Amino acid sequence: MLEALGFEKEKHKMKVNEFSGGQKTRLALSRLLLSEPDVLILDEPTNHLDIESAEWLENYLVQYKKSIIVVSHDRYFLDKVTNKTFEIENKCGKLYNCPYTEYVKRKEEDRKNDLKHYEIQQKEIARLEAFVENQRRWNRERNIIAAESRLKAIDRMEKLDKPKNLPSSIKFGFDTDSSVKTPFIILEVSDLKKSYPGKDLFDNLSFTVHGKDRMFVLGKNGIGKSTLLKILCGRVDADSGRFEYASDLDIGYYDQEQQGLNNENTVIDELWDCYPDKTQTEIRNALASFLFTADDVFKNVKVLSGGEKARLTFAKLMLQRSDMLILDEPTNHLDAPSREALEKALLDYKGTILCVSHDRYFINKLATRILDMRENGCFDYKGGYESYLEHKDRLLPEYNTQKPDGSDNIQKGKAEYIKGKEEKSRARKLGKQIEDTEKRIAELETELSENEKLQEENASDYVKVGELFERYGKIREELEELYEKLEQLL
Repeated sequence: MLEALGFEKEKHKMKVNEFSGGQKTRLALSRLLLSEPDVLILDEPTNHLDIESAEWLENYLVQYKKSIIVVSHDRYFLDKVTNKTFEIENKCGKLYNCPYTEYVKRKEEDRKNDLKHYEIQQKEIARLEAFVENQRRWNRERNIIAAESRLKAIDRMEKLDKPKNLPSSIKFGFDTDSSVKTPFIILEVSDLKKSYPGKDLFDNLSFTVHGKDRMFVLGKNGIGKSTLLKILCGRVDADSGRFEYASDLDIGYYDQEQQGLNNENTVIDELWDCYPDKTQTEIRNALASFLFTADDVFKNVKVLSGGEKARLTFAKLMLQRSDMLILDEPTNHLDAPSREALEKALLDYKGTILCVSHDRYFINKLATRILDMRENGCFDYKGGYESYLEHKDRLLPEYNTQKPDGSDNIQKGKAEYIKGKEEKSRARKLGKQIEDTEKRIAELETELSENEKLQEENASDYVKVGELFERYGKIREELEELYEKLEQLL
């Protein structure tokens, strides 16, 4: 367990107070997993884990036979581990019986349907109110009776609330015009080496970045990924080796430590100092896109939270109009909607990207190349993240490491037993789902037929026909969903 979460044998005798905050978090996680509680509650468990450790944790939790509740911004992890998603938004909670990616789709569909039903009801109310107003103008007894019946119909309606506005989110937009320079070779790196006293990071590191590449740098914690980016941005010197950019490039650098910010500045001055040619309106509009509004722009940088500093750094980067973006853990401090906004902006970006990230969902969306750093060099894979994972074991056999003390065999036997149970359970659930779905379809088809007859019988009663027609539409919608569901189940 310790080795799987990054504690090599030489660390097993160390005192706990000698570890960093991230190491202590991983140690607490190791102890918790070994206790195998009935309900495992995890708060951001993949923080401080490198990708290999996160993958190991995913596989462990997938096989965990008891309940798990997890809070996480790691969307890839959520898709692998969870089967339900509970969303808290606008002070309300809603449960979706699906993992993260499917939840995003269903949420959008539910919102569209809720808005559609609300608008249909509002149109019907407006139609009835117009009818009432028209009847009152005639002011005869039978007109008054007709008006009162429509008013009662409005009162009997179960009023739908208009869907609330979504919470404010960041609006990214990097320059995407034709002026972005993308020469065939953007950057050449040859035989880079870097070490610190008592710690060797990397050696013989060589690779080439081409125009419009979206290269993501992977590797174990402590291998020197962030240090590599600092070397390429001139913030740190390499011990040996060389690198060279194409001429006349504008390089934008996102530093996860936010060292490019002046703590004595206000938010608006921090942006204005970098872009003095911009008007106050342009500066404030840029800040508003990153949720700095009203008096927020006059806060001192030193009092900002980590997330606010990240947003301010992105605001500066967005206005820079760079030919190449070098990004160090850009999704840290961002919530899921903000991460998705950043992903979209980078997909639209016409320049070149070199990025270090542990966010596998983010990597999977964007990467066109993977640079896997190791102590004695790197492995350069030309392709996306999922493709890289499929081929990694074949391309890099050293990743197929055995756990000590025969724990691999124990874990394999346990996994096969659990897999067999899960397959039987899935088969039972599938049969029950098909049976319930077919039963519900039969009920709705009967109700649909009866509804059509009732509409014909009550053709002169506009209120009754309106109610029946509204129900008719809902039945049809539910039937279409059930037909589609049944097709998927079969």
